[in-house]
Amino acid sequence: MDLMKAYYCTSYGPPGVLELRDVPTPKPGAHQILVKVKAVPVTVGDCRIRGFRVPPSFQFTAKIALGFTRPRRPVLGRYFAGIVESIGKNVTQFNIGDNIFGSTGNKFGTYAEFVCVSEKSSVTTIPENMSFEDAAAVLWGNGTALHFLRKTNMNTKQHILINGASGSVGLGAVQLGKYFGFMVTAVCSSGNIDLVKSVGADHVIDYTQEDFTEHDGDFDIVFDTVGNHPVQKLMNVLKPAGLLLHIVAAPDVTKEIRKQIKGTQKRFIGGTFTWNKEMISFLKERIENNEVKPIVDSIYSFDEMVKAHYRVDSGRKTGDVIVTFT
Repeated sequence: MDLMKAYYCTSYGPPGVLELRDVPTPKPGAHQILVKVKAVPVTVGDCRIRGFRVPPSFQFTAKIALGFTRPRRPVLGRYFAGIVESIGKNVTQFNIGDNIFGSTGNKFGTYAEFVCVSEKSSVTTIPENMSFEDAAAVLWGNGTALHFLRKTNMNTKQHILINGASGSVGLGAVQLGKYFGFMVTAVCSSGNIDLVKSVGADHVIDYTQEDFTEHDGDFDIVFDTVGNHPVQKLMNVLKPAGLLLHIVAAPDVTKEIRKQIKGTQKRFIGGTFTWNKEMISFLKERIENNEVKPIVDSIYSFDEMVKAHYRVDSGRKTGDVIVTFT
């Protein structure tokens, strides 16, 4: 049996629960490709699952979905950039040696030297002259931002505020917000003002100097990527028919938001999203046209996976934390 190295999540807990193990190397089916992984992002989502950071009211449901004592799919990671190592007999879209990037979705499994994906899944070739590290940094934040921004009515006269603009999703939202034609106000710390301006923010609010929730009714859309303000204050920032995009709203928070908007013209969109091939093709085109660029916070080697998780857990990253494979 061929073996590969993979990080195995032995239980829920701090980064140290990730253990490097020898596991069977997957073999591609007829319509699958085997990818030699070269780089992966360590996302906030990965760390939430590893640490089982779930609101008390949602923990039982989450354990049914994820696993009771450890993740049911113990090799975490949903995103990758790598090289096609081998292909199934019916594969027509990719060739051995192609550089590709994409997502495995809820199948996880990218914290490993090799991963199998369907050729019809959310994968495509990497733009020319783009590194594996940059390709891996395109996926999580931009994909999440794209999903939520497409839920708006795309009125280019609208003014959007992005809370957490220097994180992976926030930077994606700033860049794609400008691509779609919004007026963008970014909220970040003083140390990241130049960064968010460099990717297109029209205005910046330094949260160490100013509370954005004091802007009464100024914004058509609030895109909250952090979840660090009370619902009522977020509602006050919106115009009478404004829209709240909230990517970290737990069930109890969602319930409170719906209570707050009842009887008003305000709207709310939350929840998670599922990748599809069109989304990753769209992002590839934006990269090739220099309309979106990856932002890498830091790069760790494969044997530093635990350190990479600590970096994400610190809450101080800007952009994506990347782990590279030899």
